[in-house]
Parts: sequence; structure tokens; C-alpha cells
Amino acid sequence: MFLRSPLVPLAVIVLSFGQLVLAGRGVTKTVAENLPDPRASTYLRLVDLVQWSPESARVHELAFTRPETGPTFSGDGARLKVQLWSKGRTRILVLRPPGSDPSRWQALLDVLRGRGRLQIVADRKWVDLGPLPSDGSPLTVQVAGLLPGPYGFAELKTPADPVFENIRVAHGSTPATVRAFPRYRITVPAPVDGKETLARFFFFISISRVLQAAGLIALVLLFAGWRFLGTEKTAAAVCCLIPSVVLLHAVCLPPLQGADETSHGATIEALLFRGMPVRGGDPYPRSYSMAAVWLDQDRVQYQPEEPLPVDTSIKRDVLARNFLGTFQAEAKEAGTPAPAAEVQGVDRRAPFFFRPFSLAGPLLRPLPVLERISAYRVLSALSGLLLFCAGALLLQRAGLDAGVVLSYGLVWLVPYMVFAVASISNYATAIGLAMRKEE
Repeated sequence: MFLRSPLVPLAVIVLSFGQLVLAGRGVTKTVAENLPDPRASTYLRLVDLVQWSPESARVHELAFTRPETGPTFSGDGARLKVQLWSKGRTRILVLRPPGSDPSRWQALLDVLRGRGRLQIVADRKWVDLGPLPSDGSPLTVQVAGLLPGPYGFAELKTPADPVFENIRVAHGSTPATVRAFPRYRITVPAPVDGKETLARFFFFISISRVLQAAGLIALVLLFAGWRFLGTEKTAAAVCCLIPSVVLLHAVCLPPLQGADETSHGATIEALLFRGMPVRGGDPYPRSYSMAAVWLDQDRVQYQPEEPLPVDTSIKRDVLARNFLGTFQAEAKEAGTPAPAAEVQGVDRRAPFFFRPFSLAGPLLRPLPVLERISAYRVLSALSGLLLFCAGALLLQRAGLDAGVVLSYGLVWLVPYMVFAVASISNYATAIGLAMRKEE
């Protein structure tokens, strides 16, 4: 049967990397903005700095006038984006020349005629208003919503750098002109070629034997599990495929980018190098403090659009030199906690999770710091996978049919995939293939 052929998972892997290379061609960089993402150390969130637009409507007329002084950002593909604020709702928008008929049917006709652009924008994501005119004239555009109900734009609570001179908001047949301070970005193209894309993706894997070994095991499990599908070895297929997906996720995710990894990993580090007891609020291992500084966690933490400092070969070389040091003495010393991180109480939080790491202490302590961070993540994943596989085998021994075992694997996998995709597995942005800031 063709679907059981190893060519199928191989094709999926090849297509995944093909999509990643294509994503690199569409990379942009931000060259100007009036509200950068707040750093984690400030303990500020964007919702603390912006507010719902006082003037909300289904149709907006926007006029962007460039400042009299400073760069104009004309040419070179410079585009203006404003942040949508729609109270949790995704909006289907049509962007077209100002003064157009605001009706929904006319907006759709304009899209079909090539006179308008259709955009589907989630709440607090960016509406691309289009390229800045090369002659320096104002950028004017109408933004019409196709769905019922009003929406607005994220406005600064404390106005700064008022690039927008006026936003005309259409209320029925009587547009009202108001002065507004929406959050905006000006971006320009910054494409990344295929070779550079792959160099970024494989960087941490290329310098970590732990990640290489785990990745090889994951690939073997993937092909074996795919081969078992459709046979009587249903439990074996589930026990191969699910661990392969989880391990691949653990391998591909850059260091310290997992949810609460700066706290969980630091707690394991303290346990291995200081021994028990490890209590909540104990000094943070300086080895992890250093790693957080190298990865610029203060800028990256909780900000999926902020890439790690791996976008040049020079930066990667610096990271490699730092991460390949053992820093065993520093692991015993007190350091500044990584942003929003702390050492957790082992026995109070999860003793059956943390304590078994001490058994592997003699093997883990001599490793370079990157290998230790990687090993903590891989072993954490394996501890959960062990319980999962035990559950699958228990269902098989109970005499339940293959459909139940497959459903068990699916029920376990789907929430994990949603959690991973939604929060901690944004590989493209983490390696700078979605948007990066001008430095």
C-alpha cells in the first residue's frame, strides 16, 4: 500500500523544509515603529500600553502623513502596518482607495476587479495598509470590514511620535475626522536565501550531540511507526509515531524557548549541582542567567515575533563559543534570574518529575551548558512519553480493538499539537524568518 511507504513521511519532511525556505523569501524587517514590544524585565504587557480605539466602526478612512523631519522610508518596498484591535475577533478586511462605496458587496466586487486587497487579520495582528508613496505624498486608504460589528485599532495610551495626522472614521453616511495615535510599524523586505535559512534552523542541532541523537531516534520512530500503521501492530505504531512527533518538537525548539523552560531547567540545574533540598526562591543558577543573556531573553520572552540573535554567521559563532563551555562552577553560583523565571521548590512543585534527574547527574554535569539544557528538555519529554506508551500498551493488553488505541493516541496528540503550535513552537519566527527588527 502506497500510503504505508516510507516515501510519505519523507515527502512531508521535504515539503516542510521547502515551506521554510519559501518563508525565508518573504521575511521583512521593521525599520520604524512608535511602540516596540516591551521587554520582559519591565513586566509590562501590550494591553498595558495600548487601548481600544475610541472611534470604532466597520469602515475606516485612514490618512498617513509622513513627519516633516527624519527618514521618509519611501521606496525599497517600505510598507505601513497598523495593529488591529477587535476584542478577540478575527476580521475580514478589504483595503481600497479612499472614498469608495462602503457597502460590503461593492467591496467584494473591488477585490474581484483588482481594485481592492482582501486581508484576514486576527485580533492584535497587523493590517498591511500598503506601500508608502515614493513621492512622499500621504498614504490614504479605506479599510472596510466584511463582517458585522465595529472594530478599531490599538491606540497608544501615551501618544508618541504622531505619524498619523488624521484618521477619518465613517459613521454611516457622515464620516467624522479625528486625530488618532494607532500603533504602527514600517517594514521593508529582508529576504533570506535557502542556505541561510537552513543554517539558522540547524544551528543549535549542529553543535549539540544530544539534539543530534534525539533527532535521529525521532526519525527512526517516525518511519517505523508509519510502517506499522495499517497492520496488526497498532499499539507499536502509536508508541512510535507520538514519541517521534514530541521528540522532533523537543529537538527543533531553540534553547530556553519552551514554556517556563527558564524556570524548570534552572531548577534541574540547581538540583544537579547543589543537591537537595531545592526550595522555591533559592538562588538562580548563574549558568542559566548567562544563557538567557546570550539569547537576549529579555527581548524575546513572550514575544513570538522577536527572533533570536542567530541571523548572521558572526552571531552564531559567538553563541557556539558560549554554549559549548561547561560553566560548572557558574551553575553553583547565584545569578540574576532570567526574565519572569525562578527556581521552584522540588518537593512542593513536582517531586516525581524533578528528583529522577539526580540519577543522571554524573552523566549530565560534565556536559557543556547547551548539552545540559537540551538533555533536560529531552529527558522531560521522555518522562511523559514513558507514561503515554504504558497507557497504550495497557489498552492493548485489555483486549480493546485498534480503533480505541488509535483514538487514545489522537486524543493525546491533538491537544499537544495545539499547545505547541500556539505557544512554543514558532520555529520560523524564532530563527528570524517572519519579521526582525533593524539593529
